[in-house]
Amino acid sequence: MIKSLITWAGVIIAGLLLFLLAYTLAAVVGAGRALAHDIYSELRQPGTGFKCCGGVGPDADCEALDFSQISERNGSFVIDSKRWGRPVLLGTGRIVFSGVPGEKPGTAGHWCGKPRTMAGYGWQTSDDQPDPTVWTFCAYIAPGGV
Repeated sequence: MIKSLITWAGVIIAGLLLFLLAYTLAAVVGAGRALAHDIYSELRQPGTGFKCCGGVGPDADCEALDFSQISERNGSFVIDSKRWGRPVLLGTGRIVFSGVPGEKPGTAGHWCGKPRTMAGYGWQTSDDQPDPTVWTFCAYIAPGGV
């Protein structure tokens, strides 16, 4: 009788330990996913106060940029979006010349935008939105990023 109680106690303890391990692992993985997007949570579109970035995973509209993805051409800034596979002409009113707190070292900037068809905006271009195919919510270019 005592031997079977000890066996059951061992099974219960082992089960509790496995539960705690799984719970801890899930918390760590979940925190990592949240932190991956947290650097964008406080970014605002210039002049509006609206959030710059929205969504996570495939619905996200922000991407980090390295130095090879940002250029200046004829007085305009162009980024090469790896997410959408195309160059994007930026309106100067959408650019904030600042790094983003919490970004990885060596990051040249961040761009938040979507193809106009996904964003639900028309095809009309303006000084603020000069690219005819992509809508830019904001672009943060770190000092020295160009």
